[in-house]
Amino acid sequence: MFSVSDFVVFGSADVYKIVDICQKDFGEDSKRNYYVLNPVFGNSLDVYIPTSHKQMPMRKILSKNEIVQIIKSIPDIEDKWIEDHKQRKTTYTEVLASGDHEKIIRIIKNIHIHKLELEQQGKQLIITDKELLKSAEKLIYHEFAAVLDLEPEQITDYIIQNIGVYNTGSHQSGPLS
Repeated sequence: MFSVSDFVVFGSADVYKIVDICQKDFGEDSKRNYYVLNPVFGNSLDVYIPTSHKQMPMRKILSKNEIVQIIKSIPDIEDKWIEDHKQRKTTYTEVLASGDHEKIIRIIKNIHIHKLELEQQGKQLIITDKELLKSAEKLIYHEFAAVLDLEPEQITDYIIQNIGVYNTGSHQSGPLS
């Protein structure tokens, strides 16, 4: 069960704040209790989700400590590129649907490394990889931004700045401490 003022991820990517729990009659036989969700980023349309929904795709957002641990793990994430673009799209789409933060970070890292390699050859990412990267970044960056009180577009720089802090053993002085 969630409470008013909780921040949650609803659906596949969007971060919301629960602003109310109320009873509404949306043309059903009786009034039901609903969570009223207000998006943290993007449009301002409220979303009403029944509190009794059994298969609710909603969870609390990560804690600051969990995000720190994920950032710390980035240098150790294996950069393994899937050469076949159809297989890569299938695999990455499944990972994005799973919501597994560590695997999604792996996608972001792998595509960024591949992008840099292509740029050195005067090439660029194919459209499918650009779209997969954009989806992966949205999934991670919106949640990280909500927890860290940043804008989503600041997260890449934030991660880059903090990877070194956590891997030098001097994380006590880092901004995530």
